[in-house]
Amino acid sequence: MTMARYVIPVALILLAGCGGGDHKSNSARPAQQQQSAPADKGSEGQDEEQDKGGVESLPPEDRRSFLQIGVASSNLSTVASLILVKGFAPPWERPTLLRLRRSVELLRPPDARLRRLRTQTLLALGRAIRAPRAARAMLADANRIQRELEAYSKAKPAIGGIAPE
Repeated sequence: MTMARYVIPVALILLAGCGGGDHKSNSARPAQQQQSAPADKGSEGQDEEQDKGGVESLPPEDRRSFLQIGVASSNLSTVASLILVKGFAPPWERPTLLRLRRSVELLRPPDARLRRLRTQTLLALGRAIRAPRAARAMLADANRIQRELEAYSKAKPAIGGIAPE
């Protein structure tokens, strides 16, 4: 059950990046277009090249940190919402928050913004663990972390390759 709590949000993030769009594989193009494609590199070709190299340009630990902090933020938001709507959080939420805190503690992102966000996330998880009924504060923390993640993704558009918007 707890493994699903981590796998499902990450899977949803990854699947969201696989959604529709105008990009078509080379096999769907007529032979004539395939032959002329290398000759006329327009802005679309450049965008595709940037997308391919963009994610790899970020350090793996930054990518991992971005996703893990996003999972922690999502869990904080979920717990806060459950408390606000139902008046309680399920008993497995505390151990989940403890595991998330440990996972976030182990992160060592090279990016300064992610290091600050890691610290903020650790503080938010600590508050949620110490005061599990403080749903409004938890929700405010989760929203602040989410805004910071969005700001990071705007500053580093390459992260959209693993976690679009």
